[in-house]
Amino acid sequence: MSFITSSVIIPAGGSGNRFGSKMPKQFTELVGIPIIIYTLKQFWICDNIIIASHPDWIEHLQSLVYEHSIPNVKAIVPGGKTRQESVYNALNQDVVKDSEVVLIHDAVRPFASKELIQSIMLSALEYGAAVPGLTPKDTIKQITKEYIINQTVDRNTLQMVQTPQGFRYKILRDAFEKAIENNFEGTDSSSLVEYLGHTIKVLEGEESNIKITTPLDKILSEFIINSK
Repeated sequence: MSFITSSVIIPAGGSGNRFGSKMPKQFTELVGIPIIIYTLKQFWICDNIIIASHPDWIEHLQSLVYEHSIPNVKAIVPGGKTRQESVYNALNQDVVKDSEVVLIHDAVRPFASKELIQSIMLSALEYGAAVPGLTPKDTIKQITKEYIINQTVDRNTLQMVQTPQGFRYKILRDAFEKAIENNFEGTDSSSLVEYLGHTIKVLEGEESNIKITTPLDKILSEFIINSK
C-alpha cells in the first residue's frame, strides 16, 4: 500500500467503566498483551499512526509502544473531552496533513484484517469516504420513549458500522471544521462527513472485527487469539 500515503488515528481516551476495570480498557491484557498493542500492530501497512490518549496515560502508552517496537507510531497527542475532540487533535498533526487517506480506528477493536484495512483505504481514495458495515442479524424494532414498539424496521436498510473508517484528508478536515463551526457533535467520524454532505461508501465488514467493551467481549477475543 506504499503508493497511498496514509495515516491512522487511534482515539484511546476511553475509560474502563463498562469493562469493570480500574484502568482504561485499551490497556487490559489479552493473553499477556495489551489490547491496544494488538490494534496498533494491525496497521503496519500505514505510514503513520497517531494516538490520542488521556494525558494521564501518555507516558504509559509511550512505554508500551517502545516495549513492543511499533515504529510507525509517529505521535501520541493529548485527547480532548470527547472522541471528536481527540480525533481533531490528532488530525492537526503535520504527518497527518501530508496523507492522502486518513483512517480512524477504535483502540479496542484489535482484529481488523489487513484485507479490510486495504479495502477501506482504496475505497476512501476512490469515493472520498468509506466505512465497513454489517447487516443486523436480529429483528430491529423502533420504539417510543415509553419502550413501546412503534414499528419493525427493514434490516436490509440498516448497517452496523465498524472501524476503520477511511477518508481523503481534505474531506475529513472540512467535515471537522464545519462541525466545530456549527457546534455539531457526531457519534463517529463518518457522521461528520455525512453532515458535510459528502457521500460515504459502505463495504462489507467482518464478524471478527469486534469492539471490546464488556468482559464477555474479552472472553470472545481470547478465544479468537487462541484459535489462530
